[in-house]
Amino acid sequence: FEYEGTVWGVVAHEDVTALRKKEQTLRQREEWFRALSAASPLGIFQTDATGHYVYTNPRWQEIFGLSLAESLGSGWMNAIHSKDRAMVRTEWVAAVQGQQEFSREFRLLTSHGKVRWVQMHVKPMPSADGSAIGAVGTVEDISAKKASEEALRKSEERWHLALTGTNDGLWDWNIKTNNLFLSARYQEILGFAHQNVSTRFEAWVERIHPDDVKRVTQTIGTHFSGKTALFSVEYR
Repeated sequence: FEYEGTVWGVVAHEDVTALRKKEQTLRQREEWFRALSAASPLGIFQTDATGHYVYTNPRWQEIFGLSLAESLGSGWMNAIHSKDRAMVRTEWVAAVQGQQEFSREFRLLTSHGKVRWVQMHVKPMPSADGSAIGAVGTVEDISAKKASEEALRKSEERWHLALTGTNDGLWDWNIKTNNLFLSARYQEILGFAHQNVSTRFEAWVERIHPDDVKRVTQTIGTHFSGKTALFSVEYR
């Protein structure tokens, strides 16, 4: 300001040491997060309050087969298999609008035409007033797990066909729990085709002819002691 022909200035000084320390701490935490994210075996990502991606780590990009630029915004949706995309989009939008957690298994279709199963978990990040300022999430490649489940399902189907197609009675005894499984043909042989049969091993022993019980149980003991390669016996 000007006073009596002279220009003057008013200067205010503010101590911003605490602010600078806070900024430094936040910067260090950001660096730690980036380092941890880069080394993580899981795909890690961050979104804004609208659900648009603002960050993905290298592992996430590897799983989805997208670059960092391609993954940002809603570009990640393009990698979802066409059969799962509408379902994931609907549930994702609902979770973002409701500020809720999101957890879903779905398929990706890579640029090489390979189908990949993933498991995604997302958790909102609340602000001081409780409103969501974004979300953080992880993505795991569960293709191997899905392949094992499919192989097990096919194996169980073959086992079921074997049970229904053979004329032999098949049984399975869980020695630890003492539970017994008897196939439908086995129950039919015993005359229990249309009745509930006990799954306890003792109930199986009770159906052995009294004159054969001792010999059969001794044969079981001989096998468990390692003296025979198989438990094989004829009885009434």
